[in-house]
This record gives sequence, structure tokens and C-alpha cells, in this order.
Amino acid sequence: MTLTNKEVAKVLFKAYRYKKPIDFISENYQLNEEEAYHVQEELIDQLTFKDRSTVTGYKVSMTSKATQAIANTNEPAYGTLLSNQIVNDGASVSLSELFSPLLEPEIIFIVQEDLPYDADLETIRYHTRIAPGIEIPDARYKNWFPNFTLSDLISDNTATGLVVVGDPVDGLDNDAFANVHLNLYKDDKCIATGESSEVLGNPLNAIHWLIKKLHTHGKQLKKGDIITKVDSYAVTDFADLSMSIGSKRPGDKVVVNYLRDGKENTTTVTLKDQKGGTSTKTKADLSVT
Repeated sequence: MTLTNKEVAKVLFKAYRYKKPIDFISENYQLNEEEAYHVQEELIDQLTFKDRSTVTGYKVSMTSKATQAIANTNEPAYGTLLSNQIVNDGASVSLSELFSPLLEPEIIFIVQEDLPYDADLETIRYHTRIAPGIEIPDARYKNWFPNFTLSDLISDNTATGLVVVGDPVDGLDNDAFANVHLNLYKDDKCIATGESSEVLGNPLNAIHWLIKKLHTHGKQLKKGDIITKVDSYAVTDFADLSMSIGSKRPGDKVVVNYLRDGKENTTTVTLKDQKGGTSTKTKADLSVT
């Protein structure tokens, strides 16, 4: 860890702590990919110490060509999920702790046994379960989406905010994973659809990539880890999929569902004020359930 990397991690940690968005770190620091991952590790160390949280999994970001193009890269990037960022389906979450959050649908993998670095797709499938989920990406930068560089994203833990996790179910076979259809609803109206094949051709490929990437950093997927994949689904207009929470009204409801063996699995996020009202509030007055 170089002095520059420690300085960048300190800047990001202060943004977390004081809830004040900052300029992109790329405007003042030139970091390559490996240096940015070192910054992320230092930031995670500071956050776990401050919040008494623990590492509970990983997030695979930029799994589509469209988002990779934003950061001028040809592969995904990963972030680290902490225990205080995981939210059970139906729980309440204060948004006053967030900066400029989005909403994105997810297929979440839950690791059932430690996965070795040479695990193939069949091993991954056999040792994981899946759950519908809603990610609430959030970055510490001003006007962050879609203006970040690769070093900005990785250093800031790939814009990790909160993750709502639905009820887990057994996974699919390899081919079926590439043919999961997802619907995104707002107040009972379908506003976007997508296919799991947009995730590197098959979501299992994203987990396979993550295992290999973690191994290069001396890490491993462990039993109980939760894995999410941001931008998991391609839609005609990405803005339809990643909705700014700050522009919504209390009472708005977002539902993610996917079809599996003819059965529908869902996870729900409802925006409301602390009293359950539906009048317009500031972001700090909203909660997610």
C-alpha cells in the first residue's frame, strides 16, 4: 500500500463518515486497476473498524458491455459487501445515510460451500443457491453516474450502497441460468424487462470470473458469502432500470420478479416516509421496505 493509496482511502472514508460527496478521485490521483483495489481494501478495513461490520460477500459490477464501455474496460470489477449493507426483504432502511442512490434488479447467489479457485460452472451451480434481490447502488462522488472512471469505481467499492435480499431457492441448471426472464415493476406497472444472458452470457460466468479475480488478490468465496451483480439486465433505456430514489414519491413501489420453472419469485422495495405517508419528502425523510 503506497502513501498515495492511503491518502485516497482516507478521502473516501471521510466522505462516508461525514456524508459529504466529493469530486472524483481521478481528478487528483492517477491510479491503475491494482492500486484502486488496494485503495478499496484499505477503505474496507477502515469501514469495518468504524462500523464493527464484517465482510459478507462480493458484488460484481459492470457485467454488460454498455457499463464496461463507461469505464473503458473489457471486464467486470468487484466490490466488497459488508454485513451492515445487507437488508432482508420487507425490512425498513433509512435513506438518509446514502448519497445519490439508484435501484437495480438482481439475481443474488448465496454460497453454500467454500469455492476453490479452479471451480467450474457445474461446481458453482451445485454449491450455490439464488434469490431475487434489489441493489441500491450509491457512490460517494458528486454527479457520479455515468461519469466515473475505472479507478473511481473500484476505489469507492464499486458504488456499493445496500442490497435487499429475497427468499433463497435452489439454483437452475447451467443452460437455464442463461434464460431467466426478469420484470421490473413500479406500482404494479412493468417498466422494464431483461434477460440473464446479458450477464456475460450466463450469470454463472460472472461468479466464475469473480472466483478467478479474487484468487489473484489472495481471496476466496466462502460458505455464506452473498454475491450480487450490478447491471445484470440490459434494457432499451438504462435509466428505466436504474431509477434515482431521490426523485420518487413516498408510496412508490418497485417489484423485481423472475420466472423459474413456471413459478414467480419476487422482492419488493416500497418508498415511504417514516409515518407511512405519501406526500413528497426530501431524501432524508424516506425509508425503504
